[in-house]
Amino acid sequence: MSGTDAGSEVDILIVEQALRFATEKHLGQFRNGTGGAYIKHPIETEKILREEFGFADPYVCSAALLHDVLEDTNTTYAQLYQRFGSYVAGIVDLLTKTSEESYRSKRFYARLALAADEVVAVKAADRISNLRSMQYSGWTLERVQAYLVDSRELETLVSERGLDIVHHRLREAIDQVEVDVGEDVCLSR
Repeated sequence: MSGTDAGSEVDILIVEQALRFATEKHLGQFRNGTGGAYIKHPIETEKILREEFGFADPYVCSAALLHDVLEDTNTTYAQLYQRFGSYVAGIVDLLTKTSEESYRSKRFYARLALAADEVVAVKAADRISNLRSMQYSGWTLERVQAYLVDSRELETLVSERGLDIVHHRLREAIDQVEVDVGEDVCLSR
Protein backbone atom coordinates (compact mmCIF):
# COMPACT_ATOMS: atom_id res chain seq x y z
CA MET A 1 0.00 0.00 0.00
CA SER A 2 2.94 2.31 0.44
CA GLY A 3 6.68 2.49 0.58
CA THR A 4 7.35 4.49 -2.58
CA ASP A 5 9.05 7.85 -2.49
CA ALA A 6 6.10 9.41 -4.30
CA GLY A 7 3.75 8.23 -1.58
CA SER A 8 5.87 9.10 1.41
CA GLU A 9 4.31 12.54 1.97
CA VAL A 10 0.83 11.03 1.66
CA ASP A 11 1.90 8.22 4.00
CA ILE A 12 3.00 10.71 6.65
CA LEU A 13 -0.26 12.61 6.32
CA ILE A 14 -2.31 9.44 6.82
CA VAL A 15 -0.47 8.57 10.05
CA GLU A 16 -0.66 12.18 11.27
CA GLN A 17 -4.39 12.23 10.56
CA ALA A 18 -4.83 8.99 12.55
CA LEU A 19 -2.81 10.42 15.44
CA ARG A 20 -4.90 13.62 15.51
CA PHE A 21 -8.14 11.63 15.34
CA ALA A 22 -7.08 9.23 18.13
CA THR A 23 -5.86 12.11 20.28
CA GLU A 24 -9.17 13.92 19.86
CA LYS A 25 -11.25 10.81 20.58
CA HIS A 26 -9.22 9.78 23.66
CA LEU A 27 -9.10 13.32 25.06
CA GLY A 28 -9.93 13.25 28.76
CA GLN A 29 -9.25 9.51 29.07
CA PHE A 30 -6.53 8.26 31.38
CA ARG A 31 -4.69 4.94 31.79
CA ASN A 32 -5.76 2.85 34.76
CA GLY A 33 -3.18 2.91 37.50
CA THR A 34 -0.79 5.38 35.89
CA GLY A 35 -3.15 8.33 35.54
CA GLY A 36 -1.30 9.26 32.35
CA ALA A 37 -3.10 10.42 29.22
CA TYR A 38 -4.62 7.41 27.46
CA ILE A 39 -3.28 8.48 24.06
CA LYS A 40 0.19 7.42 25.20
CA HIS A 41 -0.93 3.78 24.87
CA PRO A 42 -1.95 3.92 21.17
CA ILE A 43 1.22 5.93 20.42
CA GLU A 44 3.34 3.29 22.16
CA THR A 45 1.46 0.52 20.32
CA GLU A 46 2.24 2.14 16.96
CA LYS A 47 5.87 2.71 17.95
CA ILE A 48 6.31 -0.96 18.93
CA LEU A 49 4.71 -2.04 15.65
CA ARG A 50 6.94 0.25 13.57
CA GLU A 51 10.24 0.33 15.45
CA GLU A 52 10.40 -3.10 17.08
CA PHE A 53 8.47 -5.24 14.60
CA GLY A 54 9.47 -3.35 11.43
CA PHE A 55 5.94 -2.75 10.11
CA ALA A 56 6.15 0.47 8.09
CA ASP A 57 2.87 0.41 6.18
CA PRO A 58 1.16 3.72 7.07
CA TYR A 59 -2.30 2.16 6.99
CA VAL A 60 -1.32 -0.53 9.49
CA CYS A 61 0.46 2.07 11.65
CA SER A 62 -2.69 4.21 11.50
CA ALA A 63 -4.77 1.23 12.62
CA ALA A 64 -2.41 0.79 15.58
CA LEU A 65 -3.00 4.41 16.60
CA LEU A 66 -6.76 3.91 16.24
CA HIS A 67 -7.02 0.40 17.69
CA ASP A 68 -9.10 1.40 20.75
CA VAL A 69 -11.37 4.11 19.32
CA LEU A 70 -14.31 1.81 18.52
CA GLU A 71 -14.12 0.09 21.89
CA ASP A 72 -13.33 3.00 24.20
CA THR A 73 -14.89 6.07 22.59
CA ASN A 74 -18.14 7.04 20.90
CA THR A 75 -16.60 6.55 17.45
CA THR A 76 -18.61 4.39 15.07
CA TYR A 77 -17.33 2.04 12.42
CA ALA A 78 -19.01 4.22 9.80
CA GLN A 79 -17.05 7.27 10.98
CA LEU A 80 -13.79 5.35 10.92
CA TYR A 81 -14.58 3.92 7.48
CA GLN A 82 -15.46 7.34 6.08
CA ARG A 83 -12.31 8.96 7.47
CA PHE A 84 -9.73 6.19 6.95
CA GLY A 85 -11.21 3.71 4.47
CA SER A 86 -12.08 0.04 4.62
CA TYR A 87 -8.58 -1.32 5.26
CA VAL A 88 -7.85 0.72 8.41
CA ALA A 89 -11.43 0.50 9.67
CA GLY A 90 -11.41 -3.25 9.05
CA ILE A 91 -8.25 -3.80 11.10
CA VAL A 92 -9.62 -1.72 13.97
CA ASP A 93 -12.94 -3.56 13.80
CA LEU A 94 -11.20 -6.95 13.96
CA LEU A 95 -9.33 -5.82 17.09
CA THR A 96 -12.47 -4.55 18.81
CA LYS A 97 -14.17 -6.95 21.16
CA THR A 98 -17.93 -6.93 21.15
CA SER A 99 -19.95 -6.30 24.29
CA GLU A 100 -20.38 -10.09 24.67
CA GLU A 101 -16.66 -10.83 24.32
CA SER A 102 -13.60 -10.50 26.43
CA TYR A 103 -10.12 -10.90 25.05
CA ARG A 104 -10.11 -14.32 26.67
CA SER A 105 -13.16 -15.40 24.69
CA LYS A 106 -12.83 -18.20 22.18
CA ARG A 107 -14.84 -16.12 19.71
CA PHE A 108 -12.36 -13.23 19.78
CA TYR A 109 -9.38 -15.56 19.29
CA ALA A 110 -11.14 -17.46 16.52
CA ARG A 111 -11.62 -14.18 14.68
CA LEU A 112 -8.03 -13.13 15.35
CA ALA A 113 -6.72 -16.51 14.14
CA LEU A 114 -8.35 -15.88 10.76
CA ALA A 115 -7.04 -12.32 10.47
CA ALA A 116 -4.04 -11.17 8.44
CA ASP A 117 -0.59 -11.07 10.02
CA GLU A 118 -0.79 -7.27 10.23
CA VAL A 119 -3.85 -7.50 12.47
CA VAL A 120 -2.16 -10.05 14.73
CA ALA A 121 0.95 -7.83 14.89
CA VAL A 122 -1.10 -4.80 15.95
CA LYS A 123 -2.77 -6.90 18.67
CA ALA A 124 0.66 -8.14 19.84
CA ALA A 125 2.00 -4.55 19.95
CA ASP A 126 -1.07 -3.54 21.97
CA ARG A 127 -0.50 -6.44 24.35
CA ILE A 128 3.20 -5.62 24.77
CA SER A 129 2.34 -2.01 25.58
CA ASN A 130 -0.08 -3.21 28.26
CA LEU A 131 2.38 -5.75 29.65
CA ARG A 132 5.13 -3.15 29.89
CA SER A 133 2.90 -0.83 31.92
CA MET A 134 1.34 -3.58 34.03
CA GLN A 135 3.44 -2.82 37.13
CA TYR A 136 1.59 0.50 37.33
CA SER A 137 -1.85 -0.90 36.62
CA GLY A 138 -2.99 -1.59 40.18
CA TRP A 139 -4.34 -4.97 39.06
CA THR A 140 -4.85 -7.83 41.49
CA LEU A 141 -2.58 -10.86 41.23
CA GLU A 142 -5.53 -12.89 39.94
CA ARG A 143 -6.17 -10.41 37.12
CA VAL A 144 -2.46 -10.33 36.20
CA GLN A 145 -2.41 -14.13 36.08
CA ALA A 146 -5.48 -14.20 33.81
CA TYR A 147 -3.92 -11.57 31.55
CA LEU A 148 -0.73 -13.62 31.30
CA VAL A 149 -2.68 -16.76 30.39
CA ASP A 150 -4.38 -14.75 27.65
CA SER A 151 -1.02 -13.30 26.57
CA ARG A 152 0.41 -16.81 26.22
CA GLU A 153 -2.53 -17.74 23.98
CA LEU A 154 -1.71 -14.75 21.78
CA GLU A 155 1.96 -15.75 21.89
CA THR A 156 1.02 -19.21 20.56
CA LEU A 157 -0.92 -17.64 17.69
CA VAL A 158 2.01 -15.31 16.86
CA SER A 159 4.46 -18.23 16.97
CA GLU A 160 2.27 -20.38 14.71
CA ARG A 161 2.26 -17.53 12.18
CA GLY A 162 6.05 -17.48 12.07
CA LEU A 163 6.16 -13.83 13.14
CA ASP A 164 9.53 -14.39 14.81
CA ILE A 165 10.43 -10.87 15.94
CA VAL A 166 6.86 -10.27 17.16
CA HIS A 167 6.98 -13.57 19.04
CA HIS A 168 10.37 -12.73 20.58
CA ARG A 169 9.22 -9.28 21.81
CA LEU A 170 5.94 -10.66 23.18
CA ARG A 171 7.79 -13.46 24.99
CA GLU A 172 10.19 -10.89 26.51
CA ALA A 173 7.29 -8.79 27.78
CA ILE A 174 5.53 -11.82 29.31
CA ASP A 175 8.77 -12.98 30.95
CA GLN A 176 9.38 -9.52 32.40
CA VAL A 177 5.95 -9.37 34.01
CA GLU A 178 6.52 -12.81 35.49
CA VAL A 179 9.83 -11.60 36.98
CA ASP A 180 8.30 -8.33 38.22
CA VAL A 181 5.27 -9.97 39.82
CA GLY A 182 7.10 -13.03 41.13
CA GLU A 183 6.69 -16.73 41.47
CA ASP A 184 2.94 -16.61 42.08
CA VAL A 185 2.41 -15.82 38.41
CA CYS A 186 4.91 -18.41 37.19
CA LEU A 187 3.10 -21.13 39.14
CA SER A 188 -0.08 -20.50 37.15
CA ARG A 189 1.42 -21.82 33.88
